[in-house]
Amino acid sequence: MTKSIADILKEDVLYTGLELGDLGIDLEEITDTVTIIGDDGLALDSVDALEIVSLLKRHFNIDVEAPNKEFFEDHLGTFDRLVSFVERSAQKVAA
Repeated sequence: MTKSIADILKEDVLYTGLELGDLGIDLEEITDTVTIIGDDGLALDSVDALEIVSLLKRHFNIDVEAPNKEFFEDHLGTFDRLVSFVERSAQKVAA
């Protein structure tokens, strides 16, 4: 069975790729509306955000040129925004 984009993002990119278990974060805490970057939710920082960008390249072949604060706020604000960004970007890559 093939994993969905959301499952790959949750399990492979965020949880395993960022080693969230080592930070005391359970996989179940990664919900659709959880905040990724900032003081709430997963409380990840800008270094983690850059690592997510690197993992997007590795897992989905998505290049993010010059990621900045606006990109992170728009696309890494919550998990569901990240999923939407990757789904849109993956369609462009496949085209």
